[in-house]
Amino acid sequence: MKAIYLIIILIFLIISTFDGITQKVEYTYDDAGNRTTQYIIRFGGKETNDEDEDNIKTKSVEEEEQEVFKHNFGEREIHVYPNPTKGLLTIEIWKGNFEENYRLVLYDSSGKLLNTSNIKGNGAAPLDLSLYPSGIYILIIHTADGKSEYKIIKE
Repeated sequence: MKAIYLIIILIFLIISTFDGITQKVEYTYDDAGNRTTQYIIRFGGKETNDEDEDNIKTKSVEEEEQEVFKHNFGEREIHVYPNPTKGLLTIEIWKGNFEENYRLVLYDSSGKLLNTSNIKGNGAAPLDLSLYPSGIYILIIHTADGKSEYKIIKE
């Protein structure tokens, strides 16, 4: 009997938290491969004030400037922001092993090695790009399980 009550309560909680919204995210890119626009298309559910009549929300790259790039790598959660950056990039690693060493490697668009640094455990680490010219850079974060690559735009 307890099992039936628990199932009913669980179903009620699931139904009460579901608002019926499904969304699709699409991007547009310029000829150089840089993302220029993000479209968030919402289907169903409640409409919000920041959407137009077609239920499409548009954001330009300038509006996304302070967005955090979030990536799950194994159990780790990696945040890289802001991207694009004017100089100071922040790399945060959470939910990883406190004793694990991470190696950060930065390359320019031609593949030239610019910087290598190490961080240990969870937390935030700054990466200063202010000495480098505007352009596209590749940041590779090496972990015990492999590597994760990020395209960084320096303005």
